[in-house]
Amino acid sequence: MSTTNRSVSSTTIDKNPGQSELFIKIINTNTEVARTLTLNVYDQDNTSNGYLPIYVDDQQIETDTIDPETARTYKVDVSKVARRVVLEIIRTDGSGSSFSMKQSSNAPSALEMHIR
Repeated sequence: MSTTNRSVSSTTIDKNPGQSELFIKIINTNTEVARTLTLNVYDQDNTSNGYLPIYVDDQQIETDTIDPETARTYKVDVSKVARRVVLEIIRTDGSGSSFSMKQSSNAPSALEMHIR
């Protein structure tokens, strides 16, 4: 019987007044392994509305693969969110990866994450 390593990381992101888009940049810092991720973003105060759409180059996605040593920027429409969103990243390939995150005070609508 095979087992699947599944890792779920989540974070809460505050929405600024008047903010309509959130940009999430994920960088795969691993030099050898591509990472396949499922991304979910939802309104923390209104989970009954389901997931918010996530876009890469104006194409809606749910799952994405990031090649080694590359970055991808995702755009989320947060115009109907009042206070905060929850970002979940689900990884089912490989083992030993972890996330680090930083949010710029100069660009509060941008979040950068590194996966190892």
